[in-house]
Amino acid sequence: MNIFKKNNILINGLLNDTFNFLQDTYNQTVNLFTVSSAWGQILFVLQNLSQMILYFIEDSITELNIENATRDYSVRSLARISGYDPGRSNSSQGEVYVAWNTRESDVDGGAVIINNHTQIRCQENGKVYSLILGSQKVTIPLKGGTNPIRCKIVQGNFNSFLVTGTGLALQSYNIPSQAASYIDQFYVDVYVNEEKWKKYDSLYDIPLNKKGYIVKGGIQEGLDVYFGNSNFGMVPQGGSRIRIEYLQNIGSGGNVSSTKENPISYKFNQTGTDLFGKEADLGNYLEIRPSIDPMFGTNPDSTNLIRLVAPKTSRSFVFANAQNYEIFLDKLGIFSQIQAFSTFDDAYLDDDHMIYRYFTPNVAL
Repeated sequence: MNIFKKNNILINGLLNDTFNFLQDTYNQTVNLFTVSSAWGQILFVLQNLSQMILYFIEDSITELNIENATRDYSVRSLARISGYDPGRSNSSQGEVYVAWNTRESDVDGGAVIINNHTQIRCQENGKVYSLILGSQKVTIPLKGGTNPIRCKIVQGNFNSFLVTGTGLALQSYNIPSQAASYIDQFYVDVYVNEEKWKKYDSLYDIPLNKKGYIVKGGIQEGLDVYFGNSNFGMVPQGGSRIRIEYLQNIGSGGNVSSTKENPISYKFNQTGTDLFGKEADLGNYLEIRPSIDPMFGTNPDSTNLIRLVAPKTSRSFVFANAQNYEIFLDKLGIFSQIQAFSTFDDAYLDDDHMIYRYFTPNVAL
């Protein structure tokens, strides 16, 4: 270590000291001892490797601090580890009427069947929306006097992720998200051997051997689904078929506002069937009338919001104080002003157990 000068600890300084030491030791001139020589190549390769190692160490230390982390997934991962589940996106929601278009049809049985989650496309923004029918299938007669069906629509498309149960306690599965889209905060359902299980907020909320699960934002990306350990929740048996159904959306990009001059129009993006199971083009026999514009779609929590609320969130999933209310309402992303407060410090004692809340919707949505 005597070859290095203590007041010259930069990479270039250390490199120059090593360079001069090798020159003096082996009596080589500057013209002979260059980068193209054997010793020079080894020396400069070690320099680059050392710089990469130091960069990796510095980058790792930076990404381990939620206040200084630069990558989005680093902030979300640190928030998850601290006990805070960052809010995912909310899909735009609206309503439409589906009815027979009075056109003569040659469909067998005189009716068409629409499956739940059938996709329609908005002609104004080109985005796909899914019908929420309340049942697996709906039959619409193609004849006069039929009342239109009122359907809820959500922006995005429903996908399924299939896995096989291991029979072990605390099974967990990660669902990767697709590029340029998000997984919805609420539309996540889990079926074990095609039996729907119940979603809980915490593992300790699931009763003994109850068919339940919890859903969290993925530590790396996507979505994480966790099952119980028999003491808290039932354990899916080994070989069981687990189907995770979720809604993939684009957040606030699905919001659409219509006017009398420019109403919203939709077209079916998928086909249906007749009463005998034969494929039928729904657009030839049905029309979609807009009722309520799809609105209130929001993007996932921003990194700035996660940094702010992660250290303050309630670990017990209860509204214990005014701050818990503000954080929960802020995560919805639909209010422009939120205030929650108590009057514990005043002389009036009767409302010391009360928390007053004041919030106004964001009219821009």
